[in-house]
Amino acid sequence: MRRRVAVPSLSLVLGTACGEGYLAPFADDESGAGTSSSSASEGSGASESSSASASSGSDAPEDPPLPPFDGEPLPDAPEGVWTWVDFPDSRCRDGSSTGIGVRYGASDNLVIYFEGGGACFNGFTCLANDPHFDADDFVSWRLGEGHGGIFNDARDDNPVQDWSFIYVPYCSGDVHAGDNTGVEIADVVGVQDFAGYTNVELFLERIVPSFGAAPHVLVTGVSAGGFGAGFNYHRLARVFPAKVTLLDDSGPPLRDEYLTPCLQQMWREVWGLADTLPPGCEGCNAIDGGGISELIRYIAQAHPEQRMGLVSSEGDQTIGTFFSFGLDECAGLGAAYTSVRFRDGLHDLRDAVMKPTGNWGSYFIPGTDHTWIGYSAYYDTEVDGVRLVDWLEDLLAGEVRHVSP
Repeated sequence: MRRRVAVPSLSLVLGTACGEGYLAPFADDESGAGTSSSSASEGSGASESSSASASSGSDAPEDPPLPPFDGEPLPDAPEGVWTWVDFPDSRCRDGSSTGIGVRYGASDNLVIYFEGGGACFNGFTCLANDPHFDADDFVSWRLGEGHGGIFNDARDDNPVQDWSFIYVPYCSGDVHAGDNTGVEIADVVGVQDFAGYTNVELFLERIVPSFGAAPHVLVTGVSAGGFGAGFNYHRLARVFPAKVTLLDDSGPPLRDEYLTPCLQQMWREVWGLADTLPPGCEGCNAIDGGGISELIRYIAQAHPEQRMGLVSSEGDQTIGTFFSFGLDECAGLGAAYTSVRFRDGLHDLRDAVMKPTGNWGSYFIPGTDHTWIGYSAYYDTEVDGVRLVDWLEDLLAGEVRHVSP
């Protein structure tokens, strides 16, 4: 499909940057900077446990059958050693191919990790999003971030210390959720291929024959990868027949009051989300373009026996910058997405959507930092007496808690 998308031009964005209307990620918070709105704070204790089962209200809708995923198993390798596997038919945003990283562990359990790295939906955002990832890039990641945080196999307090890992790199610009190739975007050179969702299907062709019997799978990711873990969760929970836990780090799909429908609609058109969101999630495709937050409710109801969790700072500056493009009817210029607005949006998502499901948990952290599980903050962060790493261990054990300052 070849589509020209009407999005703000880079020249307009950069032209404003030199004047008073410069797009700041957050304005200085004025009165009430340290308090939550009354609607967000009602009934939300600092650390609360939810019931073990979700109330779905109705049977989960039927889905079209999945492919058999019966390709060649992934190559063998010694435990603890990262290996790069090329997938020639996969596609990055620039049209090149990519692959996945694999590390076998002593446990039969599996982590599927979606990498982050921005998003591409207009001339400004595409500049900061890498459109390519190959074996050399994987070596750089492995030598750097590949041993920190959740990947650290030397720390006994890491609940996934000895699990096997699949590393899904990010070069599609579509939060691992796109299926729309040949897209033209103003001020971006060449056509863009958004194939994050279809790439995952290719990867599963070989992941499933190797790990299909895993007794427990953790689907996780950071930033764009946190969104990607959520967007791909329903399919992965259907593929793996046992326990499948979701951990979204810093990819919160806020409700329409805080993540404007016009911005969601832009993402749908650019990335082709209409073809990748679960067909049974009718609320995910609201007539005004909004509704993506309904995915949280949908996967909770479709998989009531599973557990899901969201980790985020209460004023995530990075995600706030992206959400600011939806302000002023998606003018995306001069408007600042305040940390108070972001915090209120998180609390609204937790109280109105997550808590009623019974199988979603949350861990909110004071401040404006972005992503937590990929480095030392995974072990060092503590909120209301609860360490982040311990909260995840409880989530993996089936205990759902809501922790916040």
